Amino acid sequence: MKTFILTVAITAAICLAFNGQEATGAHIPRVPGPPHCTNATEGKLYPDPYDCGKYYICSESEAVEMNCYPGTWFNPANGECDYPKNVPCVVSVTTTQGTTSKPPKHEADPTVTPSE
Repeated sequence: MKTFILTVAITAAICLAFNGQEATGAHIPRVPGPPHCTNATEGKLYPDPYDCGKYYICSESEAVEMNCYPGTWFNPANGECDYPKNVPCVVSVTTTQGTTSKPPKHEADPTVTPSE
């Protein structure tokens, strides 16, 4: 788990170091800062409302999309990607009738597990 935390920290540092610029040959997905990032401190993490395996890190009032390792979901309680059984994830689903929330399908990849 310590290796995973270090990997996430390094990834976040790289994203912040590029300061919104793309590296040659690499694409760092960026979206306009959602309301929860406008006054947030640098490095604050938020779960993706539509995908349990993604989260956002706030950088300069913008949300930078990050992905968990396959088979893991972002756990907002500890700010780490974790086993799905440990994550209270409920995603938003938009339909023609409006937005609802439902638990995601449990499709963890059994071949990939986070280190402990």
